[in-house]
Amino acid sequence: MKKNHLSLVVLFLSLVACRLSLFSQVPLESADILLQGFAWNSHNATKWTQLTAQSKELSTYFDLVWLPPSASGEGGGSANMGYHPYQWSNQNSSWGTRPELKALIDSLHKGEAKVVADIIVNHRAGNGWTSFVGDNYGNSYTACQFNSTHICKDDEAKDHLTDGRQLSDNYDYNWNVSGDKWGGYAGARDLDHSQTYVRDAIKEYLKFLKNEIGYDGWRYDLVKGYDPIYTKEYNLAANAYFSVGEYYQSNYDDLAAWVNATEKKSMVFDFCAKQALYAWGGGNNYATLAWSADGILRPAGLMHHPSMRQYAVTFVDNHDTAPPHEGAWPYTGDVSKAYAFLLSSPGIPCVFWSHWLSNKTDIKRMIVARKAVGIHSNSDVRVTNTSGYYEAKAIGKCGELICRIGSWEGEPAGYNLACNGNGWAYYIKMQGADCETIPEPVIEPIGTITIRFKAPESWTTVKIWAWNAIDLTNYTGGTWPGIPMTQANDGFYTITLNDVTASTLGVVINNGNTTEDKQQTFDLFATGDICWEAASTFTTDGDIKKFEAKEVNCPGNSIETINASQSFTIYPNPVADKLNIVTDKTVASIEIQSFSGNLLKKTSEKQIPISDLRQGLYLVIVTYIDGSYQAGKFIKE
Repeated sequence: MKKNHLSLVVLFLSLVACRLSLFSQVPLESADILLQGFAWNSHNATKWTQLTAQSKELSTYFDLVWLPPSASGEGGGSANMGYHPYQWSNQNSSWGTRPELKALIDSLHKGEAKVVADIIVNHRAGNGWTSFVGDNYGNSYTACQFNSTHICKDDEAKDHLTDGRQLSDNYDYNWNVSGDKWGGYAGARDLDHSQTYVRDAIKEYLKFLKNEIGYDGWRYDLVKGYDPIYTKEYNLAANAYFSVGEYYQSNYDDLAAWVNATEKKSMVFDFCAKQALYAWGGGNNYATLAWSADGILRPAGLMHHPSMRQYAVTFVDNHDTAPPHEGAWPYTGDVSKAYAFLLSSPGIPCVFWSHWLSNKTDIKRMIVARKAVGIHSNSDVRVTNTSGYYEAKAIGKCGELICRIGSWEGEPAGYNLACNGNGWAYYIKMQGADCETIPEPVIEPIGTITIRFKAPESWTTVKIWAWNAIDLTNYTGGTWPGIPMTQANDGFYTITLNDVTASTLGVVINNGNTTEDKQQTFDLFATGDICWEAASTFTTDGDIKKFEAKEVNCPGNSIETINASQSFTIYPNPVADKLNIVTDKTVASIEIQSFSGNLLKKTSEKQIPISDLRQGLYLVIVTYIDGSYQAGKFIKE
């Protein structure tokens, strides 16, 4: 009996440990790799729908995907980055709609990637200096309405008070210390986190993001503005799997102090490692990439110290440090060499979106080698050479990896070359089976695609320039401005492209780019049949007028125009093989159409085989014998 009781105790403790690991804030010995899935003003490439189209590839190589702020933001129009949040409960942003966001998160979850929200709670935008829009998340949550008393005492709003309004009695955190440690933010109103009401409102926001939208963890923006212990409080309230703070400071002691002040309930971006990479710049002074701890050289940064490396999220650049952001301090050396350093080091590496696009092949091969050997956030990595070239040896759970950067002769004895590039190489020695094998994901080519476009009224000529978003193969003649589109009776210009080998198609539609009046869209992206409509306004870029274009329901397929007086059910949704229709009415026909209006299937059967359809979003129209009809959407996975 004692043995059985002991077994139950062990089982219980194991289950508790498992549950704690799911919501750990700092995943221990984590093999996770993070992707920053956007850059500054990357709206033409990283909207929710565009990331969804790439989710299979992204979730194959990345365990965590950090998205830009998804709450409604102040200013910037279609180029709003979201860093001045206007209403937390409104998840329609310049990146896309709330349903599109949920679809993206669902698609990443399907690939077993977790999704990180960009959390801006240091400050809040509003209507004027001291008025805010309220937040209402639904019946399961407490609504929030900030007012002037929730603004820190030293905020710029103090000079703009009207109608007898008062600010908080509390100053901003560290308001009286040196400027580089103070958290005050002049662009929006600084929230007073010392107030229980403010903290409770933030907790409701995070619980809403996790439970209703589907986020798994948080990237906290500008954490200098409030006591670090509140980060712990927020993480525990919302059961975060992962937490990382942006403490914009390249001093080791300051970063370590912030982590300790959260009671080690959050990781922090390793701005020390960023500074070391910036100082190195891809040159020959490899000593800048190594710091000593207890007499042992390890990769430079917060991660160099054994007590801190598991709390470091390392990076080469991000949206703030890379152009076109004001005040950027970008790494200017060979990008692949920088990632060879990063992906052979401890901590959780963060790959920047722009670097992923421009160095995808090298980064993929590095990730495969790191995963196979089992390097994790707390791996012991020691720098063994900085004279003439950089060499570091990493100990993983399934083997060892030696990274070399620079110029050298020979290969390390007992190791096999895993991958290499211009001035870098990974050598590995396995101990048993690979920790993780990453197969190259199968990405289906588009094949045939129909594109329809509602042009600005002033355009009399419409041409299209289309290319493979991955390898830049052109499908429209290769001579700018491309080939003509034909106007249909409904006013949309249309074209069908065949034999498209790309999985994602890049598109620019233009007015023929006459010498006198050059007009075109920004870069657009498609993975299947699509309809776009140009905005009525444009942005001037040099001598070119550039128009935003939004995806719209194609003419004749607007869901809003379809009779929905009777309910019916589509399941499963998403669906892989067979789509089922449940309705009490007698069916005359069921049609499956693309959103450009192409009829793909027609039947009277309520179970429809759809395994031959490509992945994507489709329209199903059910017509009844009384002449009424209904429609719905489904996702083919």
